[in-house]
Amino acid sequence: MTLITKIGRAEGSLKRIGVEITVFSSDKSTLDYNTALATAQTNQPTTVFGMTPSAEPMTVKERSRSAITFTAIYLSGEQVALQPPNAIATGQQARRANCVAKNVWRSVFLEPVGVYGAGSVDKTGDYAYLKWKIDAFAPDSHHHLAPGRLFWPLPETHSRDYYPPNALVTESWLNDIEELVGSFNAAAFFGREIGSTQLVRFTQTERNKSDHEFSYGFCYFPPQTDVDVGGGIVIPKIRGCDYHWTLDGLDWNVANQVLQPKPKAAVVGRVWPLGDFTALQIPALS
Repeated sequence: MTLITKIGRAEGSLKRIGVEITVFSSDKSTLDYNTALATAQTNQPTTVFGMTPSAEPMTVKERSRSAITFTAIYLSGEQVALQPPNAIATGQQARRANCVAKNVWRSVFLEPVGVYGAGSVDKTGDYAYLKWKIDAFAPDSHHHLAPGRLFWPLPETHSRDYYPPNALVTESWLNDIEELVGSFNAAAFFGREIGSTQLVRFTQTERNKSDHEFSYGFCYFPPQTDVDVGGGIVIPKIRGCDYHWTLDGLDWNVANQVLQPKPKAAVVGRVWPLGDFTALQIPALS
């Protein structure tokens, strides 16, 4: 078997190029990799466009049973060969976190807000058995049709990045922040009222022991007031952390001579937790 070497294309920049060197067997027999590599190194050009071979090892570009194409790097006199990274005496660890709010399943409210009848009248006393419930009942009965509901977090609409002091970053603090993801603000937060802003994301990158980058993702859902749900029922206020549903009864439609569903009451309750956002340690904007 005779090995044949062919010099191919040269591509790159004025300071660094890669040259293709193909080694193949004349009778198309199986080619040994180490033999082919040694042949390519022996027959590679000493210079290409005035550049000399780099100390970097040749890499394989293409390979078949009887031919291997290598890429050899050539450098100009001004180009410094790539150096391996400095060795370190001991291992180092860097923390990284990526927390996003998840869907939650609720069969009852975390906190009831109220049950409202026609004209925004508070009917909680008349429907005390409903104030903790989520979703519809059959008309004119106490039969619960659904065991609960799945709630999705709000989409992220804005973020705040923070570079905290090194002494502030502890495992305990990182755990506290992670537990807040998915919560709404329990107090006014940057001028926005309670229950209107959800923490939907938290990411943390530690570049070294004294260089931390935090990023908080939020969504603002302004409170809705005087929400008309039909049947003369108006809910005074619904926050971003709340959910509402209507208890329907049957009402006789004289014109059409049919029974039609009609809201008898609107049930409002909180389904997302409220959290203390001061734990995020975000400084006030100057």
